[in-house]
Amino acid sequence: MKVYDALHFIVGLEIMLSLTLGLIFHPYWFAWAFMVGFMLFQSSLTKWCPGITLLKKLGFKE
Repeated sequence: MKVYDALHFIVGLEIMLSLTLGLIFHPYWFAWAFMVGFMLFQSSLTKWCPGITLLKKLGFKE
């Protein structure tokens, strides 16, 4: 799996999980989805994503 495929998988999973937890348990879980969205926004402006850096260190290929 390539680094961008893994990143899309992780981000999608995090958003679905946080929305599900927010609906089932407590609305504070929606803050997690907000933070994931904020990191996507930040990475589009700065061209740097902490997740990509971590995945590359874990051995994912570009």
